[in-house]
Amino acid sequence: MRLPEKLMGYVEYEGVNYPFNFDKDSFVITLFPPSIEHHRQTSSLAEYFVDVSKYEKKHAWIQQKKIFGKTSENYHVVFNVSETRCNYNGFFSFAVIWYCCYVGDDTLNNIDGMKITSPEVEYYYSPRNALKQSAEINKGTGSLKAMSVTAIETEPKSGGKYRLAPHVDASIKFESYAVMHFSAAEAPIDARSVMVTFFSCPIEIDLLIPAAIYAKCFLKYVTYRTNIKIGNIEIFRVDSEHKRERCGYLVFEENCHAENSKKVHDRIIDFAILGGKTAKVFTAIKNKKIDFQYMCESIGTTSNYSSNRAIMILAEFEREYRNIFGQDYGRSQEYQETKKELLDTMQEFIKQRKGKSRKYAKQFYHTIEAHDSSFGERIKNAMVECRAIMEPFVKSKYDGVYDTIVEEICDRMNTVRNGIAHSRLDLNLEAIHLSDLKIIEELLYAMQLQYLHIGSRSIRIGIKKLFGENIAVE
Repeated sequence: MRLPEKLMGYVEYEGVNYPFNFDKDSFVITLFPPSIEHHRQTSSLAEYFVDVSKYEKKHAWIQQKKIFGKTSENYHVVFNVSETRCNYNGFFSFAVIWYCCYVGDDTLNNIDGMKITSPEVEYYYSPRNALKQSAEINKGTGSLKAMSVTAIETEPKSGGKYRLAPHVDASIKFESYAVMHFSAAEAPIDARSVMVTFFSCPIEIDLLIPAAIYAKCFLKYVTYRTNIKIGNIEIFRVDSEHKRERCGYLVFEENCHAENSKKVHDRIIDFAILGGKTAKVFTAIKNKKIDFQYMCESIGTTSNYSSNRAIMILAEFEREYRNIFGQDYGRSQEYQETKKELLDTMQEFIKQRKGKSRKYAKQFYHTIEAHDSSFGERIKNAMVECRAIMEPFVKSKYDGVYDTIVEEICDRMNTVRNGIAHSRLDLNLEAIHLSDLKIIEELLYAMQLQYLHIGSRSIRIGIKKLFGENIAVE
Protein backbone atom coordinates (compact mmCIF):
# COMPACT_ATOMS: atom_id res chain seq x y z
CA MET A 1 0.00 0.00 0.00
CA ARG A 2 0.94 3.65 -0.42
CA LEU A 3 0.09 6.43 1.99
CA PRO A 4 -2.63 8.54 0.30
CA GLU A 5 -1.68 12.10 -0.66
CA LYS A 6 -5.00 13.29 0.76
CA LEU A 7 -6.76 11.80 3.76
CA MET A 8 -10.53 12.02 3.55
CA GLY A 9 -13.36 9.58 4.01
CA TYR A 10 -15.62 8.58 6.90
CA VAL A 11 -14.99 8.10 10.62
CA GLU A 12 -17.24 6.99 13.43
CA TYR A 13 -17.60 9.45 16.31
CA GLU A 14 -20.11 9.03 19.16
CA GLY A 15 -22.03 6.43 17.16
CA VAL A 16 -22.39 8.62 14.05
CA ASN A 17 -20.53 8.24 10.72
CA TYR A 18 -19.05 11.61 9.78
CA PRO A 19 -17.33 12.60 6.52
CA PHE A 20 -13.87 13.84 7.44
CA ASN A 21 -10.93 15.72 6.01
CA PHE A 22 -7.44 15.71 7.49
CA ASP A 23 -5.16 18.73 7.05
CA LYS A 24 -1.53 17.49 7.05
CA ASP A 25 -0.12 20.99 7.60
CA SER A 26 -2.10 21.84 10.73
CA PHE A 27 -2.47 18.16 11.76
CA VAL A 28 -6.18 18.72 12.42
CA ILE A 29 -9.08 16.45 11.46
CA THR A 30 -12.42 18.09 10.66
CA LEU A 31 -15.70 16.16 10.86
CA PHE A 32 -18.55 17.34 8.65
CA PRO A 33 -22.22 16.91 9.64
CA PRO A 34 -23.69 13.89 7.79
CA SER A 35 -26.98 15.73 7.17
CA ILE A 36 -28.66 19.12 7.43
CA GLU A 37 -30.78 17.92 10.34
CA HIS A 38 -27.72 16.71 12.21
CA HIS A 39 -26.04 20.05 11.53
CA ARG A 40 -28.97 21.91 13.08
CA GLN A 41 -28.66 19.82 16.24
CA THR A 42 -24.88 20.13 16.66
CA SER A 43 -24.75 23.86 15.83
CA SER A 44 -27.34 24.82 18.44
CA LEU A 45 -26.54 26.98 21.47
CA ALA A 46 -27.43 24.08 23.77
CA GLU A 47 -24.75 21.91 22.11
CA TYR A 48 -22.22 24.70 22.65
CA PHE A 49 -22.92 24.75 26.40
CA VAL A 50 -22.65 20.95 26.51
CA ASP A 51 -19.11 21.26 25.12
CA VAL A 52 -18.21 23.99 27.59
CA SER A 53 -19.51 22.04 30.59
CA LYS A 54 -17.42 18.98 29.64
CA TYR A 55 -14.09 20.70 30.21
CA GLU A 56 -14.82 23.54 32.64
CA LYS A 57 -12.83 23.56 35.92
CA LYS A 58 -11.89 19.89 35.88
CA HIS A 59 -8.22 20.56 36.77
CA ALA A 60 -7.21 17.34 35.00
CA TRP A 61 -4.91 16.42 32.13
CA ILE A 62 -6.54 16.44 28.72
CA GLN A 63 -7.15 12.85 27.69
CA GLN A 64 -6.64 11.24 24.29
CA LYS A 65 -8.99 9.09 22.28
CA LYS A 66 -8.94 7.12 19.04
CA ILE A 67 -11.29 7.78 16.14
CA PHE A 68 -11.56 4.96 13.58
CA GLY A 69 -12.68 5.16 9.97
CA LYS A 70 -11.96 4.47 6.32
CA THR A 71 -10.34 6.63 3.68
CA SER A 72 -11.60 7.36 0.18
CA GLU A 73 -9.17 4.65 -1.03
CA ASN A 74 -10.89 2.18 1.34
CA TYR A 75 -7.87 1.97 3.66
CA HIS A 76 -8.44 1.69 7.39
CA VAL A 77 -7.38 4.72 9.41
CA VAL A 78 -7.18 5.57 13.09
CA PHE A 79 -6.58 9.06 14.46
CA ASN A 80 -5.30 9.50 18.00
CA VAL A 81 -6.68 12.90 19.00
CA SER A 82 -6.91 15.25 21.92
CA GLU A 83 -10.26 14.68 23.62
CA THR A 84 -11.14 18.37 23.60
CA ARG A 85 -12.93 19.21 20.38
CA CYS A 86 -13.59 22.47 18.62
CA ASN A 87 -17.20 22.99 17.54
CA TYR A 88 -17.43 25.54 14.75
CA ASN A 89 -21.15 25.86 14.06
CA GLY A 90 -21.64 22.10 14.12
CA PHE A 91 -18.38 21.21 12.37
CA PHE A 92 -16.16 19.34 14.83
CA SER A 93 -12.37 19.42 14.66
CA PHE A 94 -9.66 17.73 16.72
CA ALA A 95 -5.91 18.18 17.11
CA VAL A 96 -4.27 14.94 15.95
CA ILE A 97 -1.31 13.52 17.87
CA TRP A 98 -0.65 10.64 15.46
CA TYR A 99 -2.53 8.63 12.89
CA CYS A 100 -2.12 5.22 11.32
CA CYS A 101 -3.33 4.28 7.84
CA TYR A 102 -3.38 0.52 7.27
CA VAL A 103 -4.85 -2.49 5.47
CA GLY A 104 -6.34 -5.58 7.12
CA ASP A 105 -8.91 -5.70 9.91
CA ASP A 106 -6.52 -7.13 12.52
CA THR A 107 -3.35 -5.16 11.63
CA LEU A 108 -3.40 -2.93 14.71
CA ASN A 109 -3.20 -6.01 16.93
CA ASN A 110 -0.58 -7.94 14.90
CA ILE A 111 2.42 -5.74 14.14
CA ASP A 112 5.72 -7.60 13.68
CA GLY A 113 7.96 -4.62 13.10
CA MET A 114 8.53 -1.08 11.85
CA LYS A 115 10.92 0.61 9.43
CA ILE A 116 12.16 4.18 9.80
CA THR A 117 13.65 6.14 6.92
CA SER A 118 15.06 9.55 7.74
CA PRO A 119 18.15 11.70 7.07
CA GLU A 120 19.38 11.08 10.62
CA VAL A 121 19.24 7.30 10.12
CA GLU A 122 21.46 7.74 7.05
CA TYR A 123 23.89 9.90 9.02
CA TYR A 124 24.02 7.20 11.69
CA TYR A 125 24.41 4.25 9.32
CA SER A 126 25.94 5.36 6.03
CA PRO A 127 24.22 4.37 2.75
CA ARG A 128 27.73 4.11 1.27
CA ASN A 129 27.80 0.59 2.71
CA ALA A 130 25.70 -0.44 -0.31
CA LEU A 131 28.10 1.07 -2.86
CA LYS A 132 31.59 0.13 -4.02
CA GLN A 133 33.78 2.79 -5.63
CA SER A 134 36.80 2.21 -7.83
CA ALA A 135 39.08 4.49 -9.85
CA GLU A 136 41.77 4.09 -12.50
CA ILE A 137 44.63 6.59 -12.72
CA ASN A 138 46.42 7.50 -15.96
CA LYS A 139 50.03 6.55 -15.24
CA GLY A 140 51.36 9.00 -17.75
CA THR A 141 49.57 12.13 -16.58
CA GLY A 142 48.52 11.14 -13.05
CA SER A 143 44.97 12.26 -13.80
CA LEU A 144 41.78 10.29 -13.28
CA LYS A 145 41.23 7.95 -16.22
CA ALA A 146 38.07 6.12 -15.18
CA MET A 147 35.82 5.85 -12.13
CA SER A 148 32.92 3.55 -11.34
CA VAL A 149 30.33 3.15 -8.60
CA THR A 150 28.86 -0.33 -8.20
CA ALA A 151 25.87 -1.43 -6.16
CA ILE A 152 26.64 -4.29 -3.79
CA GLU A 153 24.40 -6.43 -1.64
CA THR A 154 25.06 -6.08 2.08
CA GLU A 155 23.88 -7.97 5.13
CA PRO A 156 21.87 -6.07 7.77
CA LYS A 157 23.91 -4.95 10.77
CA SER A 158 22.54 -5.64 14.25
CA GLY A 159 22.24 -2.85 16.78
CA GLY A 160 21.30 -5.30 19.53
CA LYS A 161 17.97 -5.72 21.27
CA TYR A 162 16.15 -4.19 24.24
CA ARG A 163 13.16 -5.15 26.35
CA LEU A 164 10.16 -3.17 25.09
CA ALA A 165 7.60 -4.79 27.42
CA PRO A 166 7.70 -7.63 30.01
CA HIS A 167 7.41 -10.31 27.32
CA VAL A 168 8.44 -8.39 24.19
CA ASP A 169 11.96 -7.78 22.89
CA ALA A 170 12.76 -5.30 20.14
CA SER A 171 15.68 -6.18 17.85
CA ILE A 172 17.23 -3.27 15.93
CA LYS A 173 18.84 -3.73 12.53
CA PHE A 174 20.32 -1.30 10.03
CA GLU A 175 20.14 -1.91 6.29
CA SER A 176 21.63 -0.17 3.26
CA TYR A 177 20.56 -0.69 -0.34
CA ALA A 178 21.29 0.86 -3.73
CA VAL A 179 18.69 2.77 -5.76
CA MET A 180 18.78 3.27 -9.54
CA HIS A 181 17.27 6.40 -11.11
CA PHE A 182 16.23 6.70 -14.74
CA SER A 183 15.40 10.40 -14.72
CA ALA A 184 17.91 12.65 -16.48
CA ALA A 185 17.58 15.13 -13.59
CA GLU A 186 18.93 12.65 -11.03
CA ALA A 187 22.17 10.79 -10.48
CA PRO A 188 21.91 7.32 -12.06
CA ILE A 189 22.72 5.51 -8.81
CA ASP A 190 22.06 6.36 -5.20
CA ALA A 191 21.74 4.55 -1.87
CA ARG A 192 19.53 4.57 1.21
CA SER A 193 19.76 3.39 4.81
CA VAL A 194 16.90 2.36 7.08
CA MET A 195 16.46 1.39 10.71
CA VAL A 196 14.29 -1.72 11.08
CA THR A 197 12.87 -2.94 14.37
CA PHE A 198 11.60 -6.51 14.74
CA PHE A 199 9.45 -7.53 17.70
CA SER A 200 9.80 -10.95 19.32
CA CYS A 201 6.03 -11.42 19.03
CA PRO A 202 3.22 -9.48 17.34
CA ILE A 203 2.32 -6.30 19.24
CA GLU A 204 -0.59 -3.86 19.31
CA ILE A 205 -0.53 -0.26 18.13
CA ASP A 206 -0.46 1.02 21.73
CA LEU A 207 2.92 -0.69 22.23
CA LEU A 208 4.23 0.41 18.84
CA ILE A 209 3.82 4.08 19.79
CA PRO A 210 6.46 4.07 22.58
CA ALA A 211 8.79 1.99 20.38
CA ALA A 212 8.60 4.70 17.71
CA ILE A 213 9.13 7.43 20.30
CA TYR A 214 12.21 5.64 21.68
CA ALA A 215 13.63 5.49 18.14
CA LYS A 216 13.12 9.23 17.65
CA CYS A 217 14.66 9.97 21.06
CA PHE A 218 17.64 7.80 20.14
CA LEU A 219 18.25 9.93 17.04
CA LYS A 220 18.00 13.04 19.22
CA TYR A 221 20.61 11.62 21.58
CA VAL A 222 23.19 10.67 18.93
CA THR A 223 22.81 14.07 17.19
CA TYR A 224 22.44 16.27 20.30
CA ARG A 225 19.55 18.17 18.77
CA THR A 226 15.77 17.98 18.85
CA ASN A 227 14.84 18.90 15.25
CA ILE A 228 14.54 15.25 14.23
CA LYS A 229 12.09 14.12 11.58
CA ILE A 230 11.31 10.42 11.26
CA GLY A 231 8.66 10.82 8.54
CA ASN A 232 6.15 8.10 7.74
CA ILE A 233 6.99 4.98 9.76
CA GLU A 234 6.29 1.82 7.81
CA ILE A 235 4.71 -1.01 9.80
CA PHE A 236 4.86 -4.58 8.60
CA ARG A 237 3.99 -8.20 9.23
CA VAL A 238 6.33 -11.14 8.62
CA ASP A 239 4.88 -14.01 6.58
CA SER A 240 5.59 -17.75 6.83
CA GLU A 241 8.58 -17.34 4.48
CA HIS A 242 10.07 -14.66 6.78
CA LYS A 243 9.40 -11.92 4.23
CA ARG A 244 8.23 -8.49 5.34
CA GLU A 245 4.75 -7.50 4.19
CA ARG A 246 4.03 -3.77 4.45
CA CYS A 247 0.63 -3.22 5.99
CA GLY A 248 0.48 0.42 6.99
CA TYR A 249 2.09 3.71 8.00
CA LEU A 250 2.31 5.45 11.36
CA VAL A 251 2.67 9.23 11.21
CA PHE A 252 3.39 11.71 14.01
CA GLU A 253 3.09 15.48 13.87
CA GLU A 254 6.50 16.99 13.21
CA ASN A 255 6.46 20.76 13.43
CA CYS A 256 10.20 21.40 13.71
CA HIS A 257 12.39 22.78 10.93
CA ALA A 258 14.69 20.34 9.16
CA GLU A 259 18.39 20.70 9.92
CA ASN A 260 20.15 22.80 7.27
CA SER A 261 23.72 22.91 8.58
CA LYS A 262 26.45 21.79 6.19
CA LYS A 263 28.06 19.98 9.14
CA VAL A 264 25.05 17.73 9.70
CA HIS A 265 26.69 14.60 8.25
CA ASP A 266 29.60 14.78 10.69
CA ARG A 267 27.93 15.93 13.91
CA ILE A 268 26.71 12.55 15.09
CA ILE A 269 27.74 9.56 17.19
CA ASP A 270 27.42 6.96 14.44
CA PHE A 271 27.06 3.20 14.14
CA ALA A 272 30.82 2.74 13.84
CA ILE A 273 31.03 3.86 17.49
CA LEU A 274 27.99 2.21 19.08
CA GLY A 275 27.58 -0.80 16.78
CA GLY A 276 25.87 -3.72 18.47
CA LYS A 277 25.47 -1.68 21.67
CA THR A 278 23.00 0.70 20.01
CA ALA A 279 20.13 -0.98 21.89
CA LYS A 280 21.78 -0.10 25.22
CA VAL A 281 20.97 3.54 24.50
CA PHE A 282 17.35 2.53 23.77
CA THR A 283 17.22 0.79 27.15
CA ALA A 284 18.53 3.89 28.91
CA ILE A 285 15.91 6.03 27.12
CA LYS A 286 13.11 3.61 28.00
CA ASN A 287 14.21 3.57 31.66
CA LYS A 288 14.25 7.41 31.68
CA LYS A 289 17.98 7.57 32.36
CA ILE A 290 18.43 10.10 29.55
CA ASP A 291 16.55 13.37 29.25
CA PHE A 292 16.30 15.72 26.27
CA GLN A 293 15.13 19.02 27.77
CA TYR A 294 18.66 20.46 27.79
CA MET A 295 19.48 19.60 24.17
CA CYS A 296 19.80 22.12 21.37
CA GLU A 297 17.10 22.63 18.78
CA SER A 298 19.62 22.62 15.93
CA ILE A 299 23.35 22.60 15.23
CA GLY A 300 23.24 26.37 14.84
CA THR A 301 22.15 26.84 18.47
CA THR A 302 24.85 24.63 20.07
CA SER A 303 27.08 27.61 20.80
CA ASN A 304 24.31 29.77 22.33
CA TYR A 305 24.31 29.58 26.14
CA SER A 306 21.44 31.48 27.70
CA SER A 307 20.85 31.39 31.46
CA ASN A 308 17.92 29.03 30.87
CA ARG A 309 20.05 26.60 28.90
CA ALA A 310 22.81 26.74 31.52
CA ILE A 311 20.25 25.81 34.17
CA MET A 312 19.04 22.83 32.13
CA ILE A 313 22.58 21.55 31.47
CA LEU A 314 23.53 21.71 35.15
CA ALA A 315 20.22 20.13 36.22
CA GLU A 316 20.76 17.28 33.74
CA PHE A 317 24.24 16.68 35.14
CA GLU A 318 22.83 16.35 38.67
CA ARG A 319 20.14 13.95 37.47
CA GLU A 320 22.51 11.73 35.49
CA TYR A 321 25.11 11.79 38.27
CA ARG A 322 22.58 10.39 40.74
CA ASN A 323 21.44 7.76 38.22
CA ILE A 324 24.96 6.58 37.43
CA PHE A 325 27.02 7.10 40.57
CA GLY A 326 24.38 7.25 43.29
CA GLN A 327 23.81 9.86 45.95
CA ASP A 328 26.72 9.19 48.33
CA TYR A 329 29.35 8.21 45.77
CA GLY A 330 32.90 9.04 46.91
CA ARG A 331 31.90 9.43 50.56
CA SER A 332 33.77 7.49 53.21
CA GLN A 333 32.36 4.30 54.66
CA GLU A 334 32.13 6.04 58.05
CA TYR A 335 30.00 8.80 56.52
CA GLN A 336 27.65 6.33 54.84
CA GLU A 337 27.28 4.18 57.97
CA THR A 338 26.63 7.21 60.19
CA LYS A 339 24.01 8.54 57.79
CA LYS A 340 22.28 5.17 57.58
CA GLU A 341 22.19 4.72 61.37
CA LEU A 342 20.84 8.24 61.83
CA LEU A 343 18.08 7.70 59.26
CA ASP A 344 17.14 4.36 60.84
CA THR A 345 16.91 6.04 64.26
CA MET A 346 14.77 8.82 62.83
CA GLN A 347 12.40 6.27 61.28
CA GLU A 348 11.68 4.91 64.77
CA PHE A 349 11.33 8.45 66.10
CA ILE A 350 8.78 9.33 63.39
CA LYS A 351 6.65 6.30 64.28
CA GLN A 352 6.34 7.61 67.84
CA ARG A 353 5.24 11.12 66.81
CA LYS A 354 1.74 12.36 65.92
CA GLY A 355 0.23 15.39 64.22
CA LYS A 356 2.52 18.28 63.36
CA SER A 357 5.39 16.77 65.31
CA ARG A 358 5.34 13.77 62.95
CA LYS A 359 5.15 16.10 59.95
CA TYR A 360 8.21 18.11 61.08
CA ALA A 361 10.14 14.93 61.88
CA LYS A 362 9.53 13.67 58.34
CA GLN A 363 10.80 16.96 56.92
CA PHE A 364 14.03 16.65 58.96
CA TYR A 365 14.36 13.05 57.80
CA HIS A 366 14.12 13.99 54.12
CA THR A 367 16.61 16.84 54.61
CA ILE A 368 19.22 14.46 56.02
CA GLU A 369 18.40 11.81 53.42
CA ALA A 370 19.01 14.33 50.63
CA HIS A 371 22.25 15.61 52.17
CA ASP A 372 24.99 15.12 49.63
CA SER A 373 28.35 16.41 48.49
CA SER A 374 28.50 19.81 46.82
CA PHE A 375 27.79 20.26 43.13
CA GLY A 376 31.48 20.94 42.54
CA GLU A 377 32.47 17.71 44.28
CA ARG A 378 30.11 15.75 42.06
CA ILE A 379 31.68 17.26 38.94
CA LYS A 380 35.11 16.38 40.30
CA ASN A 381 34.08 12.77 40.97
CA ALA A 382 32.70 12.39 37.45
CA MET A 383 35.78 13.99 35.87
CA VAL A 384 38.06 11.63 37.79
CA GLU A 385 36.02 8.57 36.73
CA CYS A 386 35.97 9.73 33.09
CA ARG A 387 39.53 11.07 32.93
CA ALA A 388 40.58 8.71 30.13
CA ILE A 389 37.80 10.20 27.99
CA MET A 390 37.76 13.84 29.09
CA GLU A 391 41.45 14.71 29.35
CA PRO A 392 42.04 15.64 25.66
CA PHE A 393 38.92 17.84 25.63
CA VAL A 394 39.92 19.59 28.87
CA LYS A 395 43.52 20.12 27.70
CA SER A 396 42.27 21.63 24.42
CA LYS A 397 40.40 24.40 26.27
CA TYR A 398 42.60 25.19 29.27
CA ASP A 399 46.28 25.45 30.11
CA GLY A 400 47.72 23.57 33.06
CA VAL A 401 47.61 20.21 34.81
CA TYR A 402 44.40 18.17 34.48
CA ASP A 403 43.72 17.90 38.23
CA THR A 404 44.22 21.63 38.78
CA ILE A 405 42.03 22.54 35.79
CA VAL A 406 39.26 20.26 37.06
CA GLU A 407 39.40 21.91 40.52
CA GLU A 408 38.97 25.33 38.91
CA ILE A 409 36.09 24.16 36.72
CA CYS A 410 34.38 22.67 39.77
CA ASP A 411 34.73 25.92 41.76
CA ARG A 412 33.34 28.05 38.94
CA MET A 413 30.44 25.73 38.15
CA ASN A 414 29.62 25.38 41.85
CA THR A 415 29.38 29.19 42.07
CA VAL A 416 27.17 29.35 38.97
CA ARG A 417 24.90 26.55 40.18
CA ASN A 418 24.48 28.08 43.65
CA GLY A 419 23.87 31.51 42.14
CA ILE A 420 21.12 30.09 39.95
CA ALA A 421 19.63 28.12 42.85
CA HIS A 422 19.46 31.26 45.01
CA SER A 423 18.19 33.52 42.21
CA ARG A 424 21.14 35.89 42.26
CA LEU A 425 20.23 38.77 39.97
CA ASP A 426 23.85 39.90 39.65
CA LEU A 427 25.02 36.53 38.29
CA ASN A 428 26.54 36.87 34.83
CA LEU A 429 27.98 34.10 32.67
CA GLU A 430 31.53 35.00 31.69
CA ALA A 431 33.46 33.70 28.68
CA ILE A 432 35.25 31.01 30.68
CA HIS A 433 31.90 29.76 31.99
CA LEU A 434 30.90 28.90 28.41
CA SER A 435 33.95 26.65 28.09
CA ASP A 436 33.03 25.09 31.44
CA LEU A 437 29.48 24.41 30.25
CA LYS A 438 30.81 22.82 27.06
CA ILE A 439 32.93 20.49 29.21
CA ILE A 440 29.83 19.57 31.27
CA GLU A 441 27.92 18.78 28.05
CA GLU A 442 30.72 16.51 26.87
CA LEU A 443 30.99 14.98 30.34
CA LEU A 444 27.30 14.02 30.19
CA TYR A 445 28.00 11.85 27.15
CA ALA A 446 31.20 10.48 28.66
CA MET A 447 29.36 9.43 31.84
CA GLN A 448 26.42 7.82 30.09
CA LEU A 449 28.37 6.00 27.37
CA GLN A 450 30.97 4.74 29.83
CA TYR A 451 28.13 3.47 32.03
CA LEU A 452 26.81 1.60 28.96
CA HIS A 453 30.25 -0.05 28.60
CA ILE A 454 31.30 1.69 25.40
CA GLY A 455 35.11 1.77 25.02
CA SER A 456 36.93 4.96 26.03
CA ARG A 457 38.52 5.42 22.60
CA SER A 458 35.15 5.08 20.86
CA ILE A 459 33.57 7.58 23.26
CA ARG A 460 36.35 10.10 22.62
CA ILE A 461 35.85 9.78 18.86
CA GLY A 462 32.08 10.09 19.29
CA ILE A 463 32.29 13.23 21.43
CA LYS A 464 34.79 14.76 19.00
CA LYS A 465 32.40 14.21 16.08
CA LEU A 466 29.27 15.24 17.97
CA PHE A 467 30.64 18.54 19.26
CA GLY A 468 32.86 19.31 16.27
CA GLU A 469 36.07 19.35 18.32
CA ASN A 470 39.17 19.89 16.17
CA ILE A 471 41.60 17.88 18.31
CA ALA A 472 43.41 14.53 18.24
CA VAL A 473 41.72 11.94 20.44
CA GLU A 474 43.24 8.68 19.22
